[in-house]
Amino acid sequence: VRKQQLEEYVTFLGPQEKGEMPLLYQQADIFLFTSIWQEPFGRVLIEAMASGTSVVGSTVGGAAEILVNNENSLTFPPNDDEALAAQIVRLIRSPELRQQLAEEGRRVALEQFDLQRMVQEIEFYLKRVIRRADAA
Repeated sequence: VRKQQLEEYVTFLGPQEKGEMPLLYQQADIFLFTSIWQEPFGRVLIEAMASGTSVVGSTVGGAAEILVNNENSLTFPPNDDEALAAQIVRLIRSPELRQQLAEEGRRVALEQFDLQRMVQEIEFYLKRVIRRADAA
């Protein structure tokens, strides 16, 4: 960032208190998820989306399950700096697209990752496993 003289556009905050995160997400114009590892599903994506922040994310690991390019986010292949830069530029140049992605991302996060819904799905899965075990 310093090398490219982008300090006025990019802020690195360092570690933050958990309670501060929703406000920080809301203050951001774009959330970047630049993972190159096959991580399991990252909660930070859902937090950013639920806060109404547009997301640019790599399609690696669990992120590929939630990020849908041009619908709820903009995506790029891992380790592709040029594709990442192009997606960031798209959002900077199009406030309308940024708003559209933020709104759809928030809707997806709140509908698909609602705590009540997730508990019900886990409960359904566990009951199915128990039924199979009883039948065996």
